[in-house]
Amino acid sequence: MDRLLQLVAVATGRDGNLALRDRRAGIDPLVDEVDGDPGHLDPRRERLPDRVEAGEGGEQRGVDVDDATAEAGDEPGAEQLHVAGEGDEVGVERLDPVADRGVAGSPVGVLVAREDRGLDPGRPRPLQRPRRRLVGADPDHLDPLATVQAVEDRLQVRPRSRGQDDDAKTAHPGIIAKVAFLENLGVETPVVQAGLGGGLSGHELAAAVSEAGGLGTIAVIGAEAIEAELAAARALTGRPLAVNLLLPFAEGDWFAAAEGADVVVTFWGDPKRSVAGAWIHQCGSVEEAKAAHAAGADAVIVQGVEAGGHVRGTTPALELLEQARAALPSDYPLFLAGGIAERRDVEEALDAGASAAVAGTRFLLSEESRAHPEYKHRLLGAGETLLTELFGAGWPAPHRVVPNAATERDDQDPLPPLAPLDDGPAALVDDGPLYAGQTVARIGEVRPAAEIVNDLTP
Repeated sequence: MDRLLQLVAVATGRDGNLALRDRRAGIDPLVDEVDGDPGHLDPRRERLPDRVEAGEGGEQRGVDVDDATAEAGDEPGAEQLHVAGEGDEVGVERLDPVADRGVAGSPVGVLVAREDRGLDPGRPRPLQRPRRRLVGADPDHLDPLATVQAVEDRLQVRPRSRGQDDDAKTAHPGIIAKVAFLENLGVETPVVQAGLGGGLSGHELAAAVSEAGGLGTIAVIGAEAIEAELAAARALTGRPLAVNLLLPFAEGDWFAAAEGADVVVTFWGDPKRSVAGAWIHQCGSVEEAKAAHAAGADAVIVQGVEAGGHVRGTTPALELLEQARAALPSDYPLFLAGGIAERRDVEEALDAGASAAVAGTRFLLSEESRAHPEYKHRLLGAGETLLTELFGAGWPAPHRVVPNAATERDDQDPLPPLAPLDDGPAALVDDGPLYAGQTVARIGEVRPAAEIVNDLTP
């Protein structure tokens, strides 16, 4: 019974201060009654545990919330409690007592996390947001004591001693202070797929990234195409999706269509809010980042010069992040683009104060991207890139590409900026831009997007 009181302390919503940030600050939430009935549960005061430890063998799982006596390995696909690793945070938060009522009409509930689909279960997920599932306080529906006893047996939940440091905060200070934006979107990991323009990132890639816990981004041309790709992506995932718009080309109806996404990303132009929902602006300088913040952008992507495709700035990514972090409020979300290909790159970005890392070339070399097969093949064998304006017909702007026949010609008249797509002519592999960042030299294979998200997640 003590453990039940501990787990429902936040869920009852008796005190608006019972939130995760308060527990990190050392506040111990207390429970006196449950759902107004002190006789239903033992009203003794208990501290809420906010740490879990994995038992022998690492991961603990297997409690079906619809059957308090379910054993590990029961019915595949059942919703299960899941602990990613030692020291992870228990996924509890204050419930809305109106919107989140239990099966018996009670606001009392326990938040549990689903088992991650397609992800490595043995690695911590500092940004994972448990999906909501209520266990009602109705004893005819489910014995809550039995459920919590099963949880306790498997998860070995124990209160954390007062004054003990939060390892996650120490490891990644950017996550704790600035994760609210991603969490509010419903994004579980600090991994964002860059908008790969011209149709390279359609609904297949964006949906796969989002379904794996990251933020997938659609980048196509025209309002009708945006609407169609969003609809197709929604059919594949219920997770958050982004749409990328290039300001030199985006028209009014493009923005209207993009409003159907959970977040709109804009690039290459003066930052200006044109959508009512969440808005991120990608920048190449501290001045532009400050302008985006002043214009009301919910977050900013700082893009380093090592990034692929069109490159806005001239400063290395981590250096630009440091400058932007110093110039903007400490709790303002900054995402880092450029140089992201491996987990250690994401970790370095987070340690430097980023809220998330944005990867482009790594997702270009995914099974779901629409890059022409020969385009992907050329990138896998590439050891260098160059910054040019050759493919600037209609858009004279610097861009980073892998050298090909076009870049080696003496005739350097501007060429169209259209990359070779999987349904386009193979000749574009020699005549068009092979966009790629400097990380291309560190990428050795084409992989499913879900595996890439998993590999990048700290």
